[in-house]
Amino acid sequence: MALYGSERPNGEGEQYGRQEQVLSPYHASVPLREPGQLLNYDDVATNFDMTGLTCAQVKHMCTELRRNPQSSVDFELTGVPDETVLKACFEVPDGSCKGVVITDMSWDMEIQGDVKSGQAETLAINMDVDSLVNSGSVEGETLWRVGLYGSNNPKGSGAKKLDYQRQILSQDQSGRSLRAGETMQIPFIETKFDMTKVGCEEEYQYLCLEYTKGQRATPDFMFEVQEGGDQIVRCKAQDCRKGVKLRGLAIDNMASGAGQQLLEGSRNNRLLFDLQGLAAAGSGGASGDGLWGMKVWASTREDCEGPRMNEQQRDTLSRYQINKDVRPGEDVNFGAVDMNFDMTGLTCDEARYMCVELEKGPRPRPNFELEAVPSNDVLKKSFRHDCSGVEIARTGMDVDDNTVPLDGRPIRFDTTVATSSTGADARGSNMWNLETFLSSNPDGQGSRNLLDRQVLTQTDASRDLTAGSQIRFANLEAQVSQDDINCEEITYLCVELSQGAAASPQFTMSAQGDSQSNYVDCKKLKCQKPRK
Repeated sequence: MALYGSERPNGEGEQYGRQEQVLSPYHASVPLREPGQLLNYDDVATNFDMTGLTCAQVKHMCTELRRNPQSSVDFELTGVPDETVLKACFEVPDGSCKGVVITDMSWDMEIQGDVKSGQAETLAINMDVDSLVNSGSVEGETLWRVGLYGSNNPKGSGAKKLDYQRQILSQDQSGRSLRAGETMQIPFIETKFDMTKVGCEEEYQYLCLEYTKGQRATPDFMFEVQEGGDQIVRCKAQDCRKGVKLRGLAIDNMASGAGQQLLEGSRNNRLLFDLQGLAAAGSGGASGDGLWGMKVWASTREDCEGPRMNEQQRDTLSRYQINKDVRPGEDVNFGAVDMNFDMTGLTCDEARYMCVELEKGPRPRPNFELEAVPSNDVLKKSFRHDCSGVEIARTGMDVDDNTVPLDGRPIRFDTTVATSSTGADARGSNMWNLETFLSSNPDGQGSRNLLDRQVLTQTDASRDLTAGSQIRFANLEAQVSQDDINCEEITYLCVELSQGAAASPQFTMSAQGDSQSNYVDCKKLKCQKPRK
């Protein structure tokens, strides 16, 4: 007994999947003992091979009884009135024949290279397709079609499809075989799409993939999606990758009000300022990791042009600020930037302005476009910051004997210089200058009679000074003669501290409280009557 599929209820025409013998040895040996006897074959069971067949080709299953050519008995089998009585067909019930049934489809995507507005990026897409167990399997060519588009709803339905691409599969990918109940993987589907057009707060928020049977599938086969229909669509919400456009920076120096200042030569100086990137019209968004970077340097110019002194890029932003998301059309509010600035080798005069430059992180994930409007200059901003060098709190002089000698011997004295703890340290060579002079005023003001422009040795002039401490210059001398003074009037011996003209490195010296008297101290001199 042969078994085959047919498109016709009478079994005529093309016979699909014909199998010549479906009877078991027992059924094949049932005897026919007398004319008119009924041959009854109960419970005939067989497997029908649907490889290469579609359900449309087996709408009917047909059997054909014939003499087995290997029969042990030679006999003739004919049909009366014709051969059609040896064939019988039955209709295959609806739903009994299943083609390929897809239960689910999923995908992920990576953008290859930089994202730039108005330019299609290369996408690498990996797709998994799940099929129903006991449904159809298929092998062939151009079996599948995968479309790509932007949509305004999460199901991808509706007439509006942004930049619709009907087929993104290569020829090899479209011919990938599917086995029922197993996951078919189609890796590295490569196509191009302008990702700056989706994900922003405009019409298209989603990127969608649609999967269905190929229009010219060979062989043709029945295809359906378990949830209904003949295609399956899966969409994913996208981050806004339209270029972030900034028109400037806003900086509020929070440290000035807190009494914090830069210290010359110090490695540790706290900068505390509020930072905002100001969005330009049409600015997009960005969300991810490592989005932002910032450079900070000292400058003598408000426009931050010229040399970038002690430029710093590492540890300028916190981890939170580096990963700060920005929503389309909104400013980038970084909040309080709290960082350390190294003033090694810098004077306050060289650090008149602190300059900030905002930039895209070196390896943002995902990448995005940052555009400065109208030029990159708007991403730089300067602000003033209090700065202090060495602060002199007091200069004091101790005189061994304030009587002016008659024999030409010098007056010996010590000088102590005290500094403020809020100032900077001083370390180097030829930093100090101590001048001696005579004055008729106890504070050294007014006209002066210069004695010596520098009474310090090079060793004393190069002594280090730590903020909040003091140094004592001992065994200093002032050559004073009674010919230099009017004994009828009061005369003072004075010292004045100043910065060495050849100081290395250069530094800033100021008086605590801006009192210039901090540099000067005077002692009253006595005249000695000559011996008779």
